[in-house]
Amino acid sequence: MGCCSSNPSTPVQKFPQNGGQIAEILFLSEGAPKLHLAEFQRFCQNFLLQDAEAENILKVNPLVDAVYKEQVPSNMSRLEFWRRYFFKAEHQSSSSQPAASAASGGEVSVTSTTSSTYNSRSQPSSSKKNQNKDVLSKKYVELQHLFDKYKAVGISEGGEESVNALQAGSFPPFAEDLGVELEDLIMLIIPFKLDCKSPYRISYDEWMNGWLRLRATNLEGMKSQLPDLRQEVLHRNFKPFYNFVFVYAKDPTQKSMDYQTACGTWRLLMRGKYTHLDLWCCFVEEKYKKSISQDQWNQFYDFTQSVDDSFSTYDVDGAWPVLLDEFVDHARPLVQTTHSPSESA
Repeated sequence: MGCCSSNPSTPVQKFPQNGGQIAEILFLSEGAPKLHLAEFQRFCQNFLLQDAEAENILKVNPLVDAVYKEQVPSNMSRLEFWRRYFFKAEHQSSSSQPAASAASGGEVSVTSTTSSTYNSRSQPSSSKKNQNKDVLSKKYVELQHLFDKYKAVGISEGGEESVNALQAGSFPPFAEDLGVELEDLIMLIIPFKLDCKSPYRISYDEWMNGWLRLRATNLEGMKSQLPDLRQEVLHRNFKPFYNFVFVYAKDPTQKSMDYQTACGTWRLLMRGKYTHLDLWCCFVEEKYKKSISQDQWNQFYDFTQSVDDSFSTYDVDGAWPVLLDEFVDHARPLVQTTHSPSESA
């Protein structure tokens, strides 16, 4: 028994999966047919919502999921959302025609009580490959355009053509358009906030869902978000970000990070956060000269937060990596010499 049937004994009809039709399906777009109240009320009387089916729709269609998150609960309840969705799904074959029940129940436009910014884009995409990339409305055209632009540059710079994502070569023009340097920490903060899973890549779903979640659908919107993103990550959410950077910045074919990359990344992340940062990086580059594991990476941050500048609180019997034991043995006499009081004449 499906959740989109107004009659429990009626088989479930296929509902549209094309992202460009979602706004029209939900009666949110300015050009969509108006909701016929009497017919809709009759549908709702027998509507049975199956949670598993609804959750699966959100899982397989990120554009439906994006609208769901924007509309529920700010503009409508969860139940109301799915009533509208499946009502249109069941009546899609006749949705463009006025309902015969208009005289008895009248018609009501939902546009005035919900978002009126969704404009229908029901035209099919140019190829089957791009059907799942239909945008919800004109509001999202630039967001999609930006993805396609940076993806194309990434491929032209040696990226894989089969990968539907921004790749390493995509980031220089993206940074330039944002008005920041490629080495700016914000270029790592953005993938963190978009919940990216693969090193030096931003997938289509991550790009669309992430920026929609952040309510930025064009370059100006993205630029306006940067100060808040920087503030939030660096001052309130730094440790998860720090741990994320190891996975995102290392060679995806390796479990560890080469020490040169690690030191360059530490200098970017920890400048102003650790007094002995230069001493630490010089030790790793000149003395240690080995790859950095994820455990070493994570524990270095804990070390900087729990051990004082003179290393007097460092517990040699603690569960620190050998790398940190060796660093303390190397650095302690140098720090003590630097900070020892001048002998009196």
